[in-house]
This record gives sequence, C-alpha cells and structure tokens, in this order.
Amino acid sequence: HPNTIEPAVSKGIPVRVKNTFNPSGAGTTIVDIVTNDQNLVKAVTAVSNVALITLSGAGMAGTIGVAAQVFSKLANVGVNIIMISQGSSEANISVLIEEEHLSSALNALHCLKGEFNGNIIKEIYCNEDVSAIAVVGSRMAGKPGIVGRIFSCIGRIDVNVIMISQGSTEHNVSFVLRRDFVRRAVQSLHDEFSLSELQ
Repeated sequence: HPNTIEPAVSKGIPVRVKNTFNPSGAGTTIVDIVTNDQNLVKAVTAVSNVALITLSGAGMAGTIGVAAQVFSKLANVGVNIIMISQGSSEANISVLIEEEHLSSALNALHCLKGEFNGNIIKEIYCNEDVSAIAVVGSRMAGKPGIVGRIFSCIGRIDVNVIMISQGSTEHNVSFVLRRDFVRRAVQSLHDEFSLSELQ
C-alpha cells in the first residue's frame, strides 16, 4: 500500500518484500529507480475478489455531476473504488470495487437511479466473475508501443479485455478480464516482458 511505502521512499530506505510461503527466499527489494535498468515493466499484479459495476444511459451524456453523484453515493456507504473507466460518449461509467461491498454499492446506485427518475441512468449491470491485472513500471511513461504490447499479448492467448484504465502518469496500465483467465494472462505478460517466472 502506498502509505506503507511512502515514508521509506522519502528517506531513501530500501524495502524488501518477502514471500510468506518461501521465507528463506531472497524476496524483492524495492529501491529508487536505477537509470541503467532496461526493464520497462517492473511488475504484473492481479487482484481478485472484485466486482465490476457499469451504469449506462443516453441521458448521462452531457449531464453535469453524474459521475460526482455516483462517487459520492458509493463513498457514503463506505465503498472504495479500485478502478474507474468512462467512455468519451459519457453514456456509461464502470467502476471496479471489492466484492464484499457489492450489495451496498448496488443499493446505493439503485437509489441514485431512482432520484434521477430513471431519466439519466437507465441500466445498472454487475459482473462478479472478474479479476483486475495491473502492469506497472516507472519507465513505461513516454515509451510508444507498451500498451500495444500488453494487449497484443493478451489477444494472442485469446483473452477478452472487459475494461481498461490508465492514469496520465503512464506508470500503470490496469484492465479487467474474466477471473478464470487471470493466471494465464499474468504468466503471458511475465513472458512478454521477461519478468521472473510465476511461482
């Protein structure tokens, strides 16, 4: 979690991550960026126990404050949003949340739909059969072709991407796929970017 790493980063203290199932292993040491390191991608991680909610409706397009109200409703019932994606048409918003909060989230969002009298948000879908993968690396920023390699790799193993999210820092490309494909996708990305083998 960023809050656990930030104090060490600010003081230049290396952090070692160990494997509880292999305590004698060397683990991974996190240090400041090494400029001569040629690896653009540093890590591929997967998160399960998540659920995807999509709100859609033509009336959402151009209606000011819809996203703000969605996020406020979720915050008010203690739901943390892991990922967000919205198309430029503004006709849908997708959010990835922890699966344990799905019931609270759906209740809150159906209340919001009712407040709009069904004129703005027409449908609310949820998918619990998903996982999220994040491809991370500080040197990914500004490097053309990284995103292409990621999704070409996923396409070659015949896996469909359901949702995509990337921050403007370009240090993290995250996407959602069916849960039963996650291990195959992570291994394929490890192979593509010459990362250490999955254990």
